[in-house]
Amino acid sequence: MIQYLSGFADEAGAALATQIRATQEIGWHHIEMRNVFVPGFSGGNLHDISDEAFVAVSEQLKAASIRVNCFGTAIGKDAAGFEYDVRAARNIAKRAEKVGAKLARVMSYPIHSLPDEEVFQRLREITQILSDGGVQTVVENCHNYAAMSASHAQRLVENVPGAALVFDPGNCIGFPDYSKAKPFPLQSSWEFYRDVRPYIAHFHVKDASFDGALTHNYPGEGQADVKRILADLLATGYDGGISIEPHLENTGLSDDTRSNDERCFQSYVEYGHRLEQLLTEISAVR
Repeated sequence: MIQYLSGFADEAGAALATQIRATQEIGWHHIEMRNVFVPGFSGGNLHDISDEAFVAVSEQLKAASIRVNCFGTAIGKDAAGFEYDVRAARNIAKRAEKVGAKLARVMSYPIHSLPDEEVFQRLREITQILSDGGVQTVVENCHNYAAMSASHAQRLVENVPGAALVFDPGNCIGFPDYSKAKPFPLQSSWEFYRDVRPYIAHFHVKDASFDGALTHNYPGEGQADVKRILADLLATGYDGGISIEPHLENTGLSDDTRSNDERCFQSYVEYGHRLEQLLTEISAVR
């Protein structure tokens, strides 16, 4: 049974008040928080903002009865930034309980930027720091080591005790399968998912289509097998959370006369409602 629905609410707007409003309009009580801005403070990732800004975030979330289910971290994005990664992990370990977070999404360093063992060693250290703070590390398949193929993702988890995967089917679309011989064939979201299903502790909903160029779609309308994968998750006893990561605003899907900020807000809310509708359809046929 799915524990909760949430999303990267910074795609609805940068301001915390906007992220709270979007979450409430959908009817949810969780945010997978990434970047956030509170008036009077510098904005940034939740693990980077000042202690004072973080207190303001936690107090406003509590007043709105909203919890952070997962830190959408910037850890593992830059091979040259390991000191930053360690500092971010330590901040998360100190801050997670205050906002109710049990998970931290991390990346696994740009492709071919580090030897495999260096990737594993860094993530072992990060995972230990987070674990000491009561936080589960979930590594995303997002154009990095864990995204190269299902076998790469599996190898990573097996070499980083305590880590699990957050799977995003949309990240497979338009992305080559590095486990195959050249020329690299494009990945299949379903095949990738099927092979890593035992390692998934968190799930992102992003859908996309690729026809020489990448286009992001509402859930179930692209080529990422979102509905099929969600149905299988439910059928196989998945009991984690699901977060939306629409990425719609770069595609023109919401191109109308409203301001860009309003388009971001409305497309995010619509995406959340469409996910709910998709889950209802899946449940109806089970």
